[in-house]
Amino acid sequence: MMPRLILCALSLLLLTGSTTATHVPDDPMEWSRFDCQRNSASPELAAELERANQVCTKIAGAAVIYGTPNLPTGGRRVASAVVNEIEQHLARSQIHATAAKSCMAERGYTFSKRSEFEARCP
Repeated sequence: MMPRLILCALSLLLLTGSTTATHVPDDPMEWSRFDCQRNSASPELAAELERANQVCTKIAGAAVIYGTPNLPTGGRRVASAVVNEIEQHLARSQIHATAAKSCMAERGYTFSKRSEFEARCP
């Protein structure tokens, strides 16, 4: 039981370490428009992005609530409870990200690195 708990904790540390190690501050991930208009070009586009983001955040939150009610709750042991909580968190995060990206895509936005936007829309 204890080795599994230690393995889960190490896995979580590796996952969080790997995501922060690949983050490049000079090339952030951001919402950009499919039509190559720049959100910073006008206050109207910036306001449109903010409205879309607010709506899609609510839709993604609802998707998490309705998409995870039947996740297994696991046993009563501490190790299985920790593993179970990690699995549920990952499932909720994936559902939220997928729903948000889909909603924003319906409104004409994609989530990509700034350099990818610059290459696509010079």
